Amino acid sequence: MMKQNNKKNTEKEKSDSEEFFYTEAFSNSVNGIIFTDISGKILKCNNSIEKMYSAGNKSLIGKSIFDYLSPHSCTQYTITLSEIRETKRNEEELQIIKSDGKIMEIWRTTIYLEDENRKEILMITDQDITENWIREELLHLQGTALEAAANSIMITNLRGDIVWINSAFTKLTGYDDNDLVYKNARILDSGKHDKEFWSLLWNTILSGKVWHGEITNQKKNGELYIEEQMITPVYNRQNEITHFIAVKQDITGRKKREQELLESNFKNEVLAYIVNHSPAISFL
Repeated sequence: MMKQNNKKNTEKEKSDSEEFFYTEAFSNSVNGIIFTDISGKILKCNNSIEKMYSAGNKSLIGKSIFDYLSPHSCTQYTITLSEIRETKRNEEELQIIKSDGKIMEIWRTTIYLEDENRKEILMITDQDITENWIREELLHLQGTALEAAANSIMITNLRGDIVWINSAFTKLTGYDDNDLVYKNARILDSGKHDKEFWSLLWNTILSGKVWHGEITNQKKNGELYIEEQMITPVYNRQNEITHFIAVKQDITGRKKREQELLESNFKNEVLAYIVNHSPAISFL
């Protein structure tokens, strides 16, 4: 009899211990946890959800999970719940509208469960990914801006291996991604610059300074062109140089016009000198 009581006590202690750890994990989880019925009516939620949704003193219990979703996410999540009995689990990115009107990007995991009475329950876990989303959006915008830039742009690693070029670069040189990516920028070398020129350039950018100057490079078809170029070092979070961004502008036409103007001025100066110093012309 005593053994049976000890066994019951042990089982009860184990059950109480499991309940304690479950409650602690549920209440103190960094991620928001919600239990709803199959329609999305909130049955239970933890503190993180109330903070995440900016509910304040207003209880979320009894409200619909759809009340906090953006219109687009409402449509998306309606489809999720219509299929959850079959899929049993779903993960997706959604937008919620907090009680203060702010929009938050979340990563939601929805799990279909049945209790001992075969009552259908959904366990929903929400993770705030707003900062990651903003960062990704900014990267996307920056990438779009670089791609749409009128100037040709090339990004290389520390060794000078090309990792990215934009459309303007392809239009200027005739090289596309397949031709250049992971190949060294030396492929553009025209042979018009000596070792001292390249040594000065590399010493400048490896020291963390911006290099600005003119380079004669060679297109894919072998044609030479002159570009004004600015090369800027890119640092990581450890303040180490990891890449270089080269912004290039084709100035071949401008240099040609400048040369033609110099030659024209020289001819005019020579002609003026001849006129002013020729006895025959002076006599006439």
